[in-house]
Amino acid sequence: MTSLNPLMTIRKQMTEVLFTHQAISQKEAKARAVDLLQTVGLKQAESLLKKYPHELSGGMRQRVMIAMAMLCHPKLMIADEPTTALDVTIQAQILRLLKKLNEEMDTAILFITHDLGVVRQICQRVMMMYAGRIVEEGTVDRIFQKPLHPYTKGLFASVPSFKEKKEKLISIAGHVPKPGSTRSGCQFAPRCPYQMPKCLEKDPALQSIQHNHRVACFLMEGGEDTESPTTTSESADKAL
Repeated sequence: MTSLNPLMTIRKQMTEVLFTHQAISQKEAKARAVDLLQTVGLKQAESLLKKYPHELSGGMRQRVMIAMAMLCHPKLMIADEPTTALDVTIQAQILRLLKKLNEEMDTAILFITHDLGVVRQICQRVMMMYAGRIVEEGTVDRIFQKPLHPYTKGLFASVPSFKEKKEKLISIAGHVPKPGSTRSGCQFAPRCPYQMPKCLEKDPALQSIQHNHRVACFLMEGGEDTESPTTTSESADKAL
């Protein structure tokens, strides 16, 4: 929404990307810019190139940014909260667009978001992070069907359910630590309902469980922990 330079036209900003990375003429750069704008669903691409960012809607600016990212046909695109500040209709369009680019242009997408619904909709693999560290990794189906790390369980337990009515929403107790404040042990230990003494002393490494699923938690030592408490209403009310 605010990444585009307000003092430059869309054409200037898009062609600058090409001139920085490739030996290309003005005519070729313009043609490439028009082609990418059309690819991301902006039909009047020729006239759009003459406009400034403030003349475009939020959804249009987001599409221009995606087109700029794709100009040099990258193998990887990093999308950091690309649907922030967009209404749900435009958000759905942007997600469909990213999925289309992923499939048609063979570009991998590293999607960074706090929205679990978006993760479920667009991603194939997911890495759950806490305090800057990966605590759980696996396929989206596997993580959503059987989360194993206490933090991942807490996140899913906090999502409101349409199937049952609860008096209050479940939340994870405590606060996210400031960077560098935890000198030893697991970063999540102070907030974890399953905390053990060694959690405060050693930092667990990511270990493979099964089905290409990795978890950084001492509960998982020796394989998948089928006996550990799960986020049922009883344990969640007591622990989270």
